[in-house]
Amino acid sequence: MNEPFPRGAVVVSGDLVGSRSKRPFVLISTEAHPFYGEEYTAIPLTTTSRSAAFELTETRFREGGLPRRSYALPWNIATLKHEGVSTHAGTLTQEATETLVEQAIGYLREDPP
Repeated sequence: MNEPFPRGAVVVSGDLVGSRSKRPFVLISTEAHPFYGEEYTAIPLTTTSRSAAFELTETRFREGGLPRRSYALPWNIATLKHEGVSTHAGTLTQEATETLVEQAIGYLREDPP
């Protein structure tokens, strides 16, 4: 197996939420994930601006990036298999990753803040 992708990695995999063949995702799982390196918890990205979306500006990338302005959809959580990832486009900063994770957790709470 190839090396696991780090938390905050922006990767391209099969589109689980739309009609495109591929879609970028941000990986949010940690090494504590039971199958870390084989599968990942991920948040899909889109180029469509939505009021509740998390914009991935250039300053939110520690390395790499995407060719188009993109937005994370923290209310939409997916599981990706390692072998389904075709590209590692970059990695978000720790701060951007933590903010995105906190937003996702907010959608899972019964009584959100």
